[in-house]
Amino acid sequence: MAVVRAAVMFSFISIGAQWFRKSNMYNTLALSAFVILLYNPYALFDVGFQLSYSAMLSILFFYPKIEILYHPKHKVLTYLWQLLVVGFSAQLITLPFLAYYFHQYSLGFILSNIIVMPFAFLILTLGWTGLLIFELLPLLAQNIGFILQGILGLMYEILNLISHLSYLQIDKIYLSKLDFTVWVCMLIFVISSIYYKSIKHCFISIGLFTLLQLNIGIRHVANQNITSYTLFDAKKPLIAFQTGASIYQYAHAKLKEKQINSITQNVYIARGVQQIN
Repeated sequence: MAVVRAAVMFSFISIGAQWFRKSNMYNTLALSAFVILLYNPYALFDVGFQLSYSAMLSILFFYPKIEILYHPKHKVLTYLWQLLVVGFSAQLITLPFLAYYFHQYSLGFILSNIIVMPFAFLILTLGWTGLLIFELLPLLAQNIGFILQGILGLMYEILNLISHLSYLQIDKIYLSKLDFTVWVCMLIFVISSIYYKSIKHCFISIGLFTLLQLNIGIRHVANQNITSYTLFDAKKPLIAFQTGASIYQYAHAKLKEKQINSITQNVYIARGVQQIN
């Protein structure tokens, strides 16, 4: 489904850009989303769908406004600047989705984008070349496939290495449904204030940001005073006693650490747990 979604989205954008140069890219993006939802309405609740379209919307809106802020004189610097701006732009709207669904955020996108873009160009070029010559020169197309497989493997290893750089990870982020809703509404008013140059919408977005911070702060203070027992729904006994930001957990000997973490992670993050004993 992820491949189909990406193909539909970029096909509509490419066709819109090439055939209808005066078309509104936001309408084109919305049309591609409509086609996907027409085929599968439940895709709206798919995390991949939400991240894909929020990232593309973020790039379409923020990229041109940020990219013009700096004009490097050297072509290499211009290329690197554009890569950085694309990555940064994509994060602006996807950030609340990443925090809400995955409870973590990686600053590795700065390195990832610089690496992925050249790889993406090679992958697309070789992929299309292989498809076009497959019927005429199957042996050459097969060799291109092997090269493509190697490039994909190398890219995966590099990205995997970046993802494991702990100092680039911000984890244990918790957003309630209210926090998430307020954050998304704040972004809508931020975009609206920029697009319509509305001071009123700017103040509303500031007010929503203040509300978000207050809600997170109040929950953090409340969590410091929690004293509770939790019996988790596991196949083997798993009990946790929380006092403030510390948790004492008692688990069956056959329960492995990964199993325990998968069961307890969301609850502990929501309660602001900093130490597990």
